[in-house]
Amino acid sequence: MKETIRTASILEIYNEAIKDFTLEKKKLENRLRILQAGGVGRGIGGCLFFGIMILLFLLGIISMAVAGGSKSNDSGGVIVFSIFLLLISVTSMIAYGKNAAKKSIEKKKEINQINGRLNELIKEINDRELRKKSLLEAEEVIVAKDLRVVQKTVTQETFSDLTINLNLEKVCPMCAETVKKAAKICRYCGHKFE
Repeated sequence: MKETIRTASILEIYNEAIKDFTLEKKKLENRLRILQAGGVGRGIGGCLFFGIMILLFLLGIISMAVAGGSKSNDSGGVIVFSIFLLLISVTSMIAYGKNAAKKSIEKKKEINQINGRLNELIKEINDRELRKKSLLEAEEVIVAKDLRVVQKTVTQETFSDLTINLNLEKVCPMCAETVKKAAKICRYCGHKFE
């Protein structure tokens, strides 16, 4: 009996651990999906950013060409503006590229960490399931042994003792309760036996 109670509490611990591991696994899988899907949005944003920067770069080159071919006095301001546009577009593209590369490395690192933890969780869940199965099989063996012991102890003498005990009692005709055979008055309803 003690083994059965102990086994039940151990099974509860295993079941709780499996439940916790499964919950953590689901959370990590959701995070992994978000990380993998998030790259698409950043990729589109990056393309838009680079497109705008290239337009600024081309605008700077075109305005320099126009200003260079023009003999007016304002051509110096246009050239300065063109150089400014070129510098902004080039530095922005370089900064964005460095930031995107850094984020990509961080993202890959996090994905690798999540995949590693997911593998650990799967091993833990499988281990707990295997331990549960082994524990249940061991309990079946213990119960089977206990049944054999009980069967051996219940002998013919035990059955004859039970029969004797049954002959020492009678049923009250008024309330149908079981009382001792030697009783003269029912202790439940007060009926007098003859």
